[in-house]
Amino acid sequence: MASGPRTDRNQNGMTHTLEAGAGGSGFPASITNRVAAHEVLTTFFRAHDGAQHPSALARFFGRDILTSMSRPLYADVRAALAIAHALDSLDDEWSVLHAMPMATGENNIDHLLIGPGGVFALTVAYHSDESVRVAQGSFEVAGSSHNHIRSSGFEVGHVERLLGAAVQSQVTATGVIVVVDPKSVVVHGVPRDVAIVPADDLVAWLHQLPMRLSAMDVEQLVHAAECPATWIDGVMPVGVSTDLHARFLDVVRYSRRAENIRRLWIVAAITVIAAAFSLWACALVMFE
Repeated sequence: MASGPRTDRNQNGMTHTLEAGAGGSGFPASITNRVAAHEVLTTFFRAHDGAQHPSALARFFGRDILTSMSRPLYADVRAALAIAHALDSLDDEWSVLHAMPMATGENNIDHLLIGPGGVFALTVAYHSDESVRVAQGSFEVAGSSHNHIRSSGFEVGHVERLLGAAVQSQVTATGVIVVVDPKSVVVHGVPRDVAIVPADDLVAWLHQLPMRLSAMDVEQLVHAAECPATWIDGVMPVGVSTDLHARFLDVVRYSRRAENIRRLWIVAAITVIAAAFSLWACALVMFE
């Protein structure tokens, strides 16, 4: 596992916070309204909204709203939200920010954690029921190479550079690749600033970390991390999709309702078949 992060607090105090509308900017005063699983939710709805939805007759018979394209992404969103829920169980000494924007605006850091154990940039890797093997810079899933470690290193550098500039002091972060529901995880070695952690072990792993930041360090870093100006310039808006979770809950409810309808039709069919078989058996007995 990677060694824990460390930062040196600037003795001159904290940098300024961008207030709403300050300097002609339309930024909100905080970036804490970024929703968890933003990126995978956006990908899911791109596939979901582009699919042909069931007709009224199909819904009557329990046709699922999920398609072959959206169903795997649906599982990824459920896993991502489960991880976000687990992170909510951390005590008040930890701060968790979701879907942190990268400078390019193309991708997000899934979760940024700041607490006594250090600064962590979390990347969620969805590899359900697959064998994961990690050795130095290589991350293989069922024999196929993935660029998770390289991407995590890029995110760590991004956090260290921008957060360090915001607090005017050196910041050291650790990348954590959170592997969802793997069949197995074998780690022979990883770069110094990256850790590989199965999703089920994430919270316990964070709890056992030694203390590396004081309460004052954490407060300073969180204050800077919550300011949009730390991560993006004044031209780029902060993307907020507060309705994504509500929309996804609607999909979950519909999918569950459709599943229940299908079960009822199966029960009804079995009941009809059983009744017909009973009538047939009675008729045979009567006409013997």
